Amino acid sequence: MDDTASGKRLKLCHVVATLETGGMENGVVNLCNRHDRTLFQPMVCCLKQPGAMVRRLAPDVKVFCLNIPEGKAPLAPLAVARLFRRERPDIAHTHGWGGGAWAGVVGARLAGCRLVINGEHGTLFTGWRQVLLQKVVALLCDRTFSVSQALTGKLASALTLNPHRVTVITNGVDLDRFHPRPRELEGGSDPLVLCSVGTLKEHKNQILTLKAVRELVRSVPGVEVQFLLVGDGPDREMLGDYVEREGLSSQVRFLGRREDIPEILGRCDVLVSSSRSEAFSNVVLEAMASGAAVVSTRSNGTEQIVEEGETGFVIEVDDLPALAARLRFLAGNREATRRLGENGRALVARKYSIERMVGDYEREYLRLYLGSTGTAAAAGTRGE
Repeated sequence: MDDTASGKRLKLCHVVATLETGGMENGVVNLCNRHDRTLFQPMVCCLKQPGAMVRRLAPDVKVFCLNIPEGKAPLAPLAVARLFRRERPDIAHTHGWGGGAWAGVVGARLAGCRLVINGEHGTLFTGWRQVLLQKVVALLCDRTFSVSQALTGKLASALTLNPHRVTVITNGVDLDRFHPRPRELEGGSDPLVLCSVGTLKEHKNQILTLKAVRELVRSVPGVEVQFLLVGDGPDREMLGDYVEREGLSSQVRFLGRREDIPEILGRCDVLVSSSRSEAFSNVVLEAMASGAAVVSTRSNGTEQIVEEGETGFVIEVDDLPALAARLRFLAGNREATRRLGENGRALVARKYSIERMVGDYEREYLRLYLGSTGTAAAAGTRGE
Protein backbone atom coordinates (compact mmCIF):
# COMPACT_ATOMS: atom_id res chain seq x y z
CA MET A 1 0.00 0.00 0.00
CA ASP A 2 1.25 3.49 -0.78
CA ASP A 3 2.67 5.44 2.16
CA THR A 4 0.18 8.32 1.91
CA ALA A 5 -2.78 6.01 1.40
CA SER A 6 -1.81 4.05 4.52
CA GLY A 7 -1.94 7.21 6.60
CA LYS A 8 1.81 7.62 7.01
CA ARG A 9 3.07 11.18 6.98
CA LEU A 10 5.93 11.73 4.56
CA LYS A 11 9.15 12.88 6.19
CA LEU A 12 10.28 15.94 4.26
CA CYS A 13 13.75 17.31 4.94
CA HIS A 14 14.77 20.76 3.70
CA VAL A 15 18.56 21.02 3.34
CA VAL A 16 20.15 24.48 3.67
CA ALA A 17 23.60 25.83 4.48
CA THR A 18 22.13 27.83 7.36
CA LEU A 19 18.98 29.68 8.35
CA GLU A 20 20.57 33.09 8.69
CA THR A 21 18.39 35.98 7.52
CA GLY A 22 17.71 35.87 3.78
CA GLY A 23 14.97 35.54 1.18
CA MET A 24 15.49 31.86 0.43
CA GLU A 25 15.77 31.04 4.13
CA ASN A 26 12.55 32.93 4.79
CA GLY A 27 10.84 30.81 2.16
CA VAL A 28 12.04 27.59 3.80
CA VAL A 29 10.72 28.72 7.18
CA ASN A 30 7.36 29.60 5.64
CA LEU A 31 7.12 26.20 3.97
CA CYS A 32 8.02 24.28 7.13
CA ASN A 33 5.54 26.19 9.25
CA ARG A 34 2.68 25.74 6.78
CA HIS A 35 3.15 22.21 5.47
CA ASP A 36 -0.01 20.12 5.90
CA ARG A 37 0.75 18.08 9.02
CA THR A 38 -1.65 15.33 7.96
CA LEU A 39 0.56 14.68 4.91
CA PHE A 40 4.05 15.88 5.80
CA GLN A 41 6.45 15.81 8.73
CA PRO A 42 8.87 18.67 7.98
CA MET A 43 12.44 18.91 9.26
CA VAL A 44 15.49 21.01 8.42
CA CYS A 45 19.12 20.00 7.97
CA CYS A 46 21.55 22.92 8.40
CA LEU A 47 25.00 22.10 7.08
CA LYS A 48 26.54 24.87 9.19
CA GLN A 49 25.13 26.71 12.20
CA PRO A 50 21.34 27.13 12.54
CA GLY A 51 21.05 30.92 12.13
CA ALA A 52 18.67 33.56 13.44
CA MET A 53 15.59 32.43 11.50
CA VAL A 54 15.42 29.13 13.38
CA ARG A 55 13.51 31.05 16.05
CA ARG A 56 10.63 31.51 13.60
CA LEU A 57 10.17 27.76 12.99
CA ALA A 58 7.14 26.01 14.48
CA PRO A 59 8.00 23.96 17.61
CA ASP A 60 7.35 20.63 15.87
CA VAL A 61 9.94 21.23 13.12
CA LYS A 62 13.12 19.32 14.00
CA VAL A 63 16.37 21.07 13.13
CA PHE A 64 19.59 19.09 12.67
CA CYS A 65 22.82 21.11 12.57
CA LEU A 66 25.84 19.30 11.16
CA ASN A 67 28.27 22.15 11.98
CA ILE A 68 30.49 21.30 9.02
CA PRO A 69 33.54 23.58 9.24
CA GLU A 70 34.79 25.71 6.36
CA GLY A 71 37.14 23.81 4.08
CA LYS A 72 35.51 20.44 4.84
CA ALA A 73 32.98 20.49 2.00
CA PRO A 74 34.14 17.11 0.55
CA LEU A 75 33.01 15.45 3.78
CA ALA A 76 29.63 17.15 3.86
CA PRO A 77 27.74 14.55 1.73
CA LEU A 78 28.89 11.80 4.10
CA ALA A 79 27.58 13.74 7.10
CA VAL A 80 24.22 14.27 5.36
CA ALA A 81 24.08 10.57 4.43
CA ARG A 82 24.66 9.55 8.07
CA LEU A 83 21.85 11.84 9.21
CA PHE A 84 19.49 10.58 6.50
CA ARG A 85 20.19 6.91 7.27
CA ARG A 86 19.21 7.61 10.86
CA GLU A 87 16.18 9.87 10.24
CA ARG A 88 15.05 8.19 6.98
CA PRO A 89 13.33 11.12 5.22
CA ASP A 90 11.10 10.19 2.29
CA ILE A 91 11.78 13.47 0.43
CA ALA A 92 14.93 15.59 0.41
CA HIS A 93 14.56 19.15 -0.85
CA THR A 94 17.85 21.03 -1.16
CA HIS A 95 17.88 24.76 -1.76
CA GLY A 96 20.33 25.87 -4.38
CA TRP A 97 24.00 25.56 -5.11
CA GLY A 98 24.88 28.26 -2.59
CA GLY A 99 22.61 26.60 -0.04
CA GLY A 100 24.30 23.21 0.07
CA ALA A 101 22.76 21.40 -2.90
CA TRP A 102 25.89 19.34 -3.58
CA ALA A 103 26.10 17.95 -0.04
CA GLY A 104 22.34 17.47 0.26
CA VAL A 105 21.76 15.78 -3.09
CA VAL A 106 24.78 13.46 -2.96
CA GLY A 107 24.12 12.63 0.70
CA ALA A 108 20.46 11.87 -0.02
CA ARG A 109 21.44 9.54 -2.87
CA LEU A 110 24.01 7.76 -0.71
CA ALA A 111 21.35 7.22 1.94
CA GLY A 112 18.81 5.87 -0.57
CA CYS A 113 16.27 8.69 -0.20
CA ARG A 114 13.29 7.94 -2.44
CA LEU A 115 12.70 11.46 -3.84
CA VAL A 116 15.44 14.08 -4.22
CA ILE A 117 14.64 17.63 -5.37
CA ASN A 118 16.86 20.67 -5.74
CA GLY A 119 15.32 24.13 -5.72
CA GLU A 120 17.24 26.95 -7.41
CA HIS A 121 16.63 30.46 -6.12
CA GLY A 122 18.85 32.49 -8.44
CA THR A 123 22.54 32.04 -7.60
CA LEU A 124 24.58 30.10 -10.13
CA PHE A 125 28.37 29.90 -10.24
CA THR A 126 30.28 30.13 -13.50
CA GLY A 127 33.70 28.57 -12.80
CA TRP A 128 34.11 25.46 -14.93
CA ARG A 129 34.43 23.13 -11.93
CA GLN A 130 31.37 24.69 -10.34
CA VAL A 131 29.38 24.41 -13.56
CA LEU A 132 30.36 20.73 -13.84
CA LEU A 133 29.28 19.99 -10.27
CA GLN A 134 26.02 21.88 -10.74
CA LYS A 135 25.33 19.75 -13.82
CA VAL A 136 25.97 16.61 -11.74
CA VAL A 137 23.56 17.85 -9.06
CA ALA A 138 20.87 18.41 -11.71
CA LEU A 139 21.39 14.90 -13.09
CA LEU A 140 21.23 13.30 -9.63
CA CYS A 141 17.93 15.01 -8.79
CA ASP A 142 14.53 13.63 -9.65
CA ARG A 143 13.40 17.19 -10.30
CA THR A 144 14.69 20.76 -10.24
CA PHE A 145 12.49 23.55 -8.90
CA SER A 146 12.89 27.14 -10.10
CA VAL A 147 11.32 30.32 -8.75
CA SER A 148 10.74 31.94 -12.17
CA GLN A 149 10.56 31.24 -15.88
CA ALA A 150 13.50 33.60 -16.39
CA LEU A 151 15.64 31.57 -13.99
CA THR A 152 14.61 28.36 -15.76
CA GLY A 153 15.99 29.80 -19.00
CA LYS A 154 19.20 30.69 -17.19
CA LEU A 155 19.50 27.14 -15.83
CA ALA A 156 18.89 25.64 -19.25
CA SER A 157 21.56 27.85 -20.80
CA ALA A 158 24.24 27.68 -18.11
CA LEU A 159 23.87 24.00 -17.21
CA THR A 160 22.43 22.64 -20.48
CA LEU A 161 19.52 21.50 -18.33
CA ASN A 162 16.39 20.27 -20.07
CA PRO A 163 13.68 22.82 -19.12
CA HIS A 164 11.11 20.01 -19.17
CA ARG A 165 12.83 18.63 -16.05
CA VAL A 166 12.25 21.92 -14.23
CA THR A 167 9.10 22.91 -12.32
CA VAL A 168 8.49 26.62 -11.79
CA ILE A 169 6.95 27.55 -8.44
CA THR A 170 6.95 31.26 -7.73
CA ASN A 171 7.36 32.66 -4.23
CA GLY A 172 4.43 33.63 -2.05
CA VAL A 173 3.75 36.15 0.71
CA ASP A 174 1.82 35.98 3.96
CA LEU A 175 -0.68 38.82 3.59
CA ASP A 176 -1.54 38.61 7.29
CA ARG A 177 2.06 39.53 8.20
CA PHE A 178 2.70 41.99 5.38
CA HIS A 179 0.10 44.72 5.06
CA PRO A 180 -0.10 48.53 5.14
CA ARG A 181 0.27 50.13 8.57
CA PRO A 182 -0.58 53.61 9.89
CA ARG A 183 2.18 56.16 9.40
CA GLU A 184 3.68 57.85 12.48
CA LEU A 185 4.08 61.46 11.35
CA GLU A 186 6.22 63.97 13.24
CA GLY A 187 5.26 67.62 13.34
CA GLY A 188 2.76 67.26 10.54
CA SER A 189 5.44 66.36 7.99
CA ASP A 190 4.76 63.54 5.54
CA PRO A 191 8.03 62.63 3.81
CA LEU A 192 8.26 60.17 0.95
CA VAL A 193 9.59 57.09 2.74
CA LEU A 194 11.86 54.92 0.62
CA CYS A 195 13.17 51.56 1.77
CA SER A 196 15.82 49.06 0.73
CA VAL A 197 16.03 45.61 2.35
CA GLY A 198 19.01 43.32 1.84
CA THR A 199 22.62 42.60 2.60
CA LEU A 200 24.76 45.69 2.08
CA LYS A 201 27.06 44.37 -0.62
CA GLU A 202 28.17 45.20 -4.15
CA HIS A 203 25.71 42.80 -5.78
CA LYS A 204 22.76 44.57 -4.13
CA ASN A 205 24.06 47.92 -5.40
CA GLN A 206 22.55 50.19 -2.71
CA ILE A 207 24.98 52.92 -3.75
CA LEU A 208 22.85 53.47 -6.87
CA THR A 209 19.83 54.36 -4.73
CA LEU A 210 21.87 56.68 -2.54
CA LYS A 211 23.04 58.51 -5.66
CA ALA A 212 19.44 58.78 -6.85
CA VAL A 213 18.39 60.20 -3.46
CA ARG A 214 21.20 62.76 -3.78
CA GLU A 215 19.91 63.74 -7.21
CA LEU A 216 16.35 64.01 -5.87
CA VAL A 217 17.38 66.25 -2.97
CA ARG A 218 19.47 68.49 -5.22
CA SER A 219 16.92 68.80 -8.04
CA VAL A 220 13.76 69.33 -5.94
CA PRO A 221 14.32 72.07 -3.33
CA GLY A 222 12.52 71.42 -0.08
CA VAL A 223 11.58 67.83 -0.96
CA GLU A 224 10.88 65.69 2.09
CA VAL A 225 12.34 62.21 1.72
CA GLN A 226 13.49 59.52 4.12
CA PHE A 227 15.52 56.55 2.90
CA LEU A 228 15.69 53.51 5.21
CA LEU A 229 18.42 50.95 4.56
CA VAL A 230 17.63 47.66 6.28
CA GLY A 231 20.49 45.17 6.51
CA ASP A 232 24.20 44.98 7.12
CA GLY A 233 27.20 43.76 5.20
CA PRO A 234 30.61 44.53 3.73
CA ASP A 235 29.48 47.79 2.04
CA ARG A 236 28.21 49.39 5.27
CA GLU A 237 31.25 51.59 5.82
CA MET A 238 31.48 52.67 2.18
CA LEU A 239 27.78 53.58 2.06
CA GLY A 240 28.02 55.46 5.36
CA ASP A 241 31.01 57.44 4.12
CA TYR A 242 29.06 58.39 0.98
CA VAL A 243 26.10 59.62 3.03
CA GLU A 244 28.36 61.79 5.20
CA ARG A 245 30.32 63.13 2.25
CA GLU A 246 27.20 64.10 0.27
CA GLY A 247 25.41 65.65 3.25
CA LEU A 248 22.53 63.13 3.28
CA SER A 249 22.56 62.30 6.98
CA SER A 250 19.13 63.89 7.56
CA GLN A 251 17.58 61.88 4.71
CA VAL A 252 19.22 58.46 5.19
CA ARG A 253 18.95 56.03 8.10
CA PHE A 254 20.87 52.78 8.44
CA LEU A 255 18.64 50.41 10.44
CA GLY A 256 20.95 47.36 10.42
CA ARG A 257 19.63 43.83 10.68
CA ARG A 258 16.00 43.82 11.76
CA GLU A 259 13.36 41.26 12.59
CA ASP A 260 10.44 43.69 12.26
CA ILE A 261 10.53 43.88 8.46
CA PRO A 262 6.71 43.68 8.12
CA GLU A 263 6.32 46.76 10.33
CA ILE A 264 8.99 48.69 8.43
CA LEU A 265 7.64 47.86 4.97
CA GLY A 266 4.08 48.57 6.08
CA ARG A 267 5.00 52.21 6.78
CA CYS A 268 7.01 52.79 3.59
CA ASP A 269 5.81 54.42 0.39
CA VAL A 270 8.34 52.93 -2.02
CA LEU A 271 10.65 49.93 -2.06
CA VAL A 272 13.73 50.49 -4.20
CA SER A 273 15.52 47.35 -5.40
CA SER A 274 18.72 48.33 -7.19
CA SER A 275 20.16 44.81 -7.28
CA ARG A 276 22.18 43.71 -10.28
CA SER A 277 20.44 40.33 -10.32
CA GLU A 278 17.44 38.75 -8.57
CA ALA A 279 15.62 35.53 -9.39
CA PHE A 280 12.18 36.24 -7.92
CA SER A 281 12.53 38.70 -5.10
CA ASN A 282 10.73 37.94 -1.86
CA VAL A 283 11.32 41.50 -0.70
CA VAL A 284 9.61 42.93 -3.78
CA LEU A 285 6.58 40.73 -3.13
CA GLU A 286 6.55 41.61 0.58
CA ALA A 287 6.73 45.32 -0.20
CA MET A 288 3.84 45.04 -2.65
CA ALA A 289 1.81 43.12 -0.08
CA SER A 290 2.60 45.96 2.35
CA GLY A 291 1.10 48.52 -0.01
CA ALA A 292 4.40 50.03 -1.19
CA ALA A 293 5.10 51.01 -4.77
CA VAL A 294 8.20 49.34 -6.25
CA VAL A 295 11.05 50.71 -8.31
CA SER A 296 13.30 47.85 -9.34
CA THR A 297 16.15 47.15 -11.70
CA ARG A 298 15.43 44.68 -14.47
CA SER A 299 16.72 41.22 -13.55
CA ASN A 300 15.69 37.59 -13.75
CA GLY A 301 12.13 37.37 -12.49
CA THR A 302 11.65 40.91 -11.19
CA GLU A 303 10.04 42.17 -14.39
CA GLN A 304 7.67 39.21 -14.08
CA ILE A 305 6.41 40.64 -10.77
CA VAL A 306 6.34 44.40 -11.28
CA GLU A 307 3.74 45.64 -13.76
CA GLU A 308 5.13 48.82 -15.33
CA GLY A 309 3.06 51.83 -14.38
CA GLU A 310 0.55 49.69 -12.50
CA THR A 311 2.42 48.45 -9.41
CA GLY A 312 5.71 50.27 -9.92
CA PHE A 313 8.51 50.83 -12.39
CA VAL A 314 11.33 48.72 -13.82
CA ILE A 315 14.61 50.34 -14.84
CA GLU A 316 17.78 48.95 -16.35
CA VAL A 317 20.64 47.91 -14.05
CA ASP A 318 22.86 50.86 -13.03
CA ASP A 319 20.59 53.40 -14.80
CA LEU A 320 20.95 56.32 -12.39
CA PRO A 321 19.07 58.93 -14.49
CA ALA A 322 16.06 56.61 -14.82
CA LEU A 323 15.99 55.82 -11.10
CA ALA A 324 16.30 59.48 -10.14
CA ALA A 325 13.49 60.39 -12.57
CA ARG A 326 11.19 57.76 -11.09
CA LEU A 327 11.86 59.00 -7.55
CA ARG A 328 11.15 62.60 -8.61
CA PHE A 329 7.84 61.47 -10.10
CA LEU A 330 6.83 59.57 -6.97
CA ALA A 331 7.85 62.44 -4.67
CA GLY A 332 5.71 64.86 -6.67
CA ASN A 333 2.72 62.55 -7.20
CA ARG A 334 1.82 61.04 -3.85
CA GLU A 335 -1.66 59.96 -4.97
CA ALA A 336 -0.11 58.01 -7.85
CA THR A 337 2.33 56.45 -5.40
CA ARG A 338 -0.55 55.27 -3.22
CA ARG A 339 -2.39 53.89 -6.24
CA LEU A 340 0.66 51.86 -7.29
CA GLY A 341 0.88 50.43 -3.77
CA GLU A 342 -2.80 49.49 -3.69
CA ASN A 343 -2.49 47.80 -7.08
CA GLY A 344 0.55 45.89 -5.88
CA ARG A 345 -1.21 44.47 -2.85
CA ALA A 346 -4.16 43.42 -5.00
CA LEU A 347 -1.80 41.67 -7.43
CA VAL A 348 -0.05 39.76 -4.65
CA ALA A 349 -3.38 38.67 -3.19
CA ARG A 350 -4.46 37.45 -6.61
CA LYS A 351 -1.32 35.65 -7.75
CA TYR A 352 1.33 35.39 -5.03
CA SER A 353 -0.28 34.36 -1.76
CA ILE A 354 1.65 32.08 0.55
CA GLU A 355 -1.26 29.61 0.50
CA ARG A 356 -0.89 29.25 -3.27
CA MET A 357 2.88 28.74 -2.96
CA VAL A 358 2.65 26.06 -0.27
CA GLY A 359 -0.13 24.27 -2.14
CA ASP A 360 1.96 24.24 -5.33
CA TYR A 361 4.93 22.71 -3.53
CA GLU A 362 2.84 20.09 -1.77
CA ARG A 363 1.05 18.98 -4.92
CA GLU A 364 4.35 18.64 -6.72
CA TYR A 365 5.93 16.68 -3.84
CA LEU A 366 3.03 14.23 -3.89
CA ARG A 367 2.90 14.00 -7.68
CA LEU A 368 6.58 13.12 -7.85
CA TYR A 369 6.54 10.85 -4.80
CA LEU A 370 3.52 8.89 -5.95
CA GLY A 371 4.80 8.76 -9.52
CA SER A 372 1.53 9.80 -11.14
CA THR A 373 -0.86 12.76 -11.37
CA GLY A 374 -4.48 12.96 -10.36
CA THR A 375 -4.28 10.72 -7.28
CA ALA A 376 -6.70 11.16 -4.44
CA ALA A 377 -3.89 12.25 -2.12
CA ALA A 378 -2.61 14.85 -4.54
CA ALA A 379 -6.08 16.26 -5.12
CA GLY A 380 -6.52 16.61 -1.39
CA THR A 381 -3.73 19.10 -0.86
CA ARG A 382 -4.54 22.69 -0.05
CA GLY A 383 -4.90 25.36 -2.65
CA GLU A 384 -7.37 23.45 -4.88
